[in-house]
Amino acid sequence: MFEYFSGKVTRSVGVAAGAAFGVALAVSSMMQPARAGGPLPYDGPAPPPNVSVAFLYNQFASASTFYTANGTKLGNTHIQTDVPVLRFVHTFSPIDGMPWGVQVIAPYVSFLGNQEVGGGSVSHQSGFAEPQLSAFLYPVNHPSQDETVVLAYFLSPPSGSYNPSIALNASTNNWVNNFEIGYMHKVFGQAKGKRLDLEVWADGYFYGNTNVQTGVHLKTDPAAQFIVYAPYYFHPQTDAYVGLVSAHPGPSIS
Repeated sequence: MFEYFSGKVTRSVGVAAGAAFGVALAVSSMMQPARAGGPLPYDGPAPPPNVSVAFLYNQFASASTFYTANGTKLGNTHIQTDVPVLRFVHTFSPIDGMPWGVQVIAPYVSFLGNQEVGGGSVSHQSGFAEPQLSAFLYPVNHPSQDETVVLAYFLSPPSGSYNPSIALNASTNNWVNNFEIGYMHKVFGQAKGKRLDLEVWADGYFYGNTNVQTGVHLKTDPAAQFIVYAPYYFHPQTDAYVGLVSAHPGPSIS
């Protein structure tokens, strides 16, 4: 999951960059509202009302390029993470016809093997990232046309695994406010059947300070990312997709 990886790397020295091509098997696409750290292609459809769902899924990320805080590009980089995610979603009766609900997301970040930046090994520590507490609302929801607009807010308290003496941490150890908006519409095919969708997402992140020790803290600049997905659904719960991510400007630390 590149977005988690990007967040924890910037906490130490810079920003990682990469591109991804994905194939996803959605366990239940109809029950997946947007999530922090970057939405997934099956986060667009509105979930049914008055349901509670708990599920576990796994994401993998790798990066071979690293950018320092001043923009210097470092090759010879090898960082890999495996991120199992525990998630609980609850929805309520619609408000004026608009589906809404809340969710809690608990990611665990596991570094795989030796981690290198610019050809040199860097210290790393696996553990839980900050939990994400979220509320979401669908002001536009037209299932028969496969069209939705979703608004979501995520709050992450500084309660993950963090050690200031470690270069790569699972947690950023600060408050994170994440605002998200997504639009999904069918390009061709049948709603709830075989089809090609287009999804456009915008993410904004606002960070609190990280307390390293008494009287010493790090400040992280706000960041934003724009994501475009083109998922093709072979089955209502199975899709393959390509995606494009553009981050602006990317967190920096002072």
